Amino acid sequence: MTIRSCSQPGKAGYLAENTLRVALHRLGFNVTAHGFRSLITDLLNEQGFNPDAIERQLDHVQKDKVRAAYLRSDFVPARKVMMQWLADWADSQRDKTAQPSLPDNVVRIREVA
Repeated sequence: MTIRSCSQPGKAGYLAENTLRVALHRLGFNVTAHGFRSLITDLLNEQGFNPDAIERQLDHVQKDKVRAAYLRSDFVPARKVMMQWLADWADSQRDKTAQPSLPDNVVRIREVA
């Protein structure tokens, strides 16, 4: 699953502007789709996940044409681990329990305040 913005076409066309917002609200997140994407980006980068895998998960297009030509990986194994960690983190927020441990292949390069 890729987290796309409402303006991106899907298989059946475009999503309505409020589709993701309504879905997020029904799940208990009182945020906008853009705010949710921003939260995910910040959280995963702060935890030390691969920035390229994060960008691919958010379906961002590489603006550097040379890098885009050579970096064609979908980072699927890393994205599976990353999204499972994110799901566990969301559960910990809902349940007010300890944040999940980072996977063994993720090394925090800076301490988060």
